[in-house]
Amino acid sequence: MLLKGRQITVEYFKSREERKAEDKNQGNNLYIKNLDDSVDKDCLYRTFAQFGTIKSAKVMMENGRSKGFGFVCFTSSQDAMKAMNVMNGMMWGKKKIYVGLAQKKVERRLSYRECSGRSSAVLLSRRLALKTLSKLLRQLPQNTSWRLWRQLPQWTL
Repeated sequence: MLLKGRQITVEYFKSREERKAEDKNQGNNLYIKNLDDSVDKDCLYRTFAQFGTIKSAKVMMENGRSKGFGFVCFTSSQDAMKAMNVMNGMMWGKKKIYVGLAQKKVERRLSYRECSGRSSAVLLSRRLALKTLSKLLRQLPQNTSWRLWRQLPQWTL
């Protein structure tokens, strides 16, 4: 439905607890950074719509100017993954964009922890699909070693 030229959706009310319990957008929401200044919400929507049905698209703005990043939320995680795989690293305008799964601030802050020297541990969300993890590991340089634990071991520094 369009309201004053904008796409809107109407849904039944859900409390914050119900929305958190569903967490239905996990894996559907993409973070896009390094956007060209000319990219607006409509341009972002049109570009990513070729990969599937979009719930929302937003370019973060400050004082009427783009902050250089935005979010696109798809109705299915398969569409989001397809868009991420195709669009990540593409040139858009004069800039090469990064497209990845959006994470909450707490998850981002906990995702990397320095242990010592050149070693580091990565805390992964339990919701991270094994397929996504294997894609990430394939991107590492060939001389990189890694180990996967179900729980983070207790290191002594």
